[in-house]
Amino acid sequence: MQIIEIISNLSLAMMFIIVMLGVMTRYILKSPFFWTDELSRYLMIYMVFLGSTLSFRAEKHPSLTFIIDKLPAKWHLTWDFIIDVLLLAVLVTLTIGGWEMMTSKPIGTTAALRIKYTWVYLAIPLGGVSMIAEIALRFYRRLIKFRKKVLESASHETTKRDT
Repeated sequence: MQIIEIISNLSLAMMFIIVMLGVMTRYILKSPFFWTDELSRYLMIYMVFLGSTLSFRAEKHPSLTFIIDKLPAKWHLTWDFIIDVLLLAVLVTLTIGGWEMMTSKPIGTTAALRIKYTWVYLAIPLGGVSMIAEIALRFYRRLIKFRKKVLESASHETTKRDT
C-alpha cells in the first residue's frame, strides 16, 4: 500500500510544478502552455482519490463525532462497524460506476493532451479499491481488538469466580 502514498505524493508534487510552470509561462513569458491546466486537473483527480486512501488508513477522514462521543464506550465499536459498512456500500458503488465509465464505451481523448479518458477515469476504481482494502484492514484490526477485549473480559470473570 506504500505505492498509493508514493503515487499520491508524486501527483501533488507534479501538480504544483505544472501549475507554477503554467503561471510563469502565462504571466512572465506571455505565452502560456496550453496543456498545464488540463494536466494539473487530472493529477488533482488522482491525488484526491489516492489521498483519500491515506486518510482512511490514518483514520483522519472528516467525521462528525460530537454525537458518537456522547454514547457509552461499548457502543463506539458498533457505531464504527455501521459506518464502515455504509462506507463499503458507497465505495463499492463508486468503484463499479468508475469501472463502467472506464470500460463501457469507447471514450474520446482529452482536449489538450490527447490522452484517452480511460486513464483519467482509472483514478475512480483505483481509489475505490484501495479505500475498500483500507476499510477491510481497519475492520479486521477492530475485530481482533474486540476479540481480545472479550477474551480478557472472560478471563477476568473466571478469575473473579475462582476467588
